[in-house]
Amino acid sequence: MYYKKTNRILILVILAMLFQIIAPVAESIKERMDRWTNRETSNTVTIV
Repeated sequence: MYYKKTNRILILVILAMLFQIIAPVAESIKERMDRWTNRETSNTVTIV
C-alpha cells in the first residue's frame, strides 16, 4: 500500500519535470507555427 502511494508521487514528480521541460519547447514551436501562419495570412487572430 505504501509502495503504491510513493510510486504515484514519483510518477507525479516525473510528469511535473517533463512538463517543465516540454512547456517552453511547445511554446516556442507554437510561436514558430504562428509566424508561419501569419506570413500566409496577416490578419489571423490566435485565441489561446
